[in-house]
Amino acid sequence: MQAGDIVPLQIIASALVFGVAHALWGLIKGSVHVALTTAVATGIIGAALAVVYAVGDRSLAPCIAAHFLIDAVVQPGLVLSAVSDEWDRADAVGKNAV
Repeated sequence: MQAGDIVPLQIIASALVFGVAHALWGLIKGSVHVALTTAVATGIIGAALAVVYAVGDRSLAPCIAAHFLIDAVVQPGLVLSAVSDEWDRADAVGKNAV
């Protein structure tokens, strides 16, 4: 196995770890539905950041900058929805869809 052959596995592993780590927010709130949707969404972001890392000569700087921008733009809305009843409404919609 050559060094380049393992990169896809590294990207998948990074996506899974990134998604699971961020899914804890939904579990803290007590919502499995929110945890699962968070895991999928942030898993995709984790995969994208892993691709940037692999393509960017294995430099963390672009990944850190991208994560900062995501946090600066998206994070305020997530925090507001977490402390309001938005997650509860999203969880109710998810339970009704099942």
